[in-house]
Amino acid sequence: MAKKILYITNSISGSGGLERVVCLKASYFADIYKYEVHIITLSNETSKPFYQLSPKITIHNLNVSGNILKFNWNYYTKIKKTILDISPDVIFVADDGLKGVLFPIIFKPKYKIIYERHTTKAIQGNGIRSKFINFLMNFGAKRFDKFVVLTNSNKKDWLNIKN
Repeated sequence: MAKKILYITNSISGSGGLERVVCLKASYFADIYKYEVHIITLSNETSKPFYQLSPKITIHNLNVSGNILKFNWNYYTKIKKTILDISPDVIFVADDGLKGVLFPIIFKPKYKIIYERHTTKAIQGNGIRSKFINFLMNFGAKRFDKFVVLTNSNKKDWLNIKN
């Protein structure tokens, strides 16, 4: 039985670096390792992925939207249901937002979870609000099985994270 990999990201229809890396890695897992690969996108993806994506990959467009209460409800219920339906061996979270780094706290999955951080903490700024957000990010980051950053410079943002 093939290993099941699930990526969770906001979108794969844009031309950004995160989208490119997710498409490349997911395609590699599907084509080279022959894993069963699924990608959850949170936006209403009506267009094709910007980057080439293996036809072996299943995309789940969840269209998580609405005011803050509706968004959070949809985010939780739709992702939870999709995870239960897929029952992956490993979940990769490629979402640089606060909800991404808090994923293990929100969902408490029984699966291995790996966080891929594709930006620096510096984008938060340096006021009181950003200090609180950084506190929450550090709290969430420690709960992943593995935590991946792109550069040694990014690694300096997470000195107290040992995973």
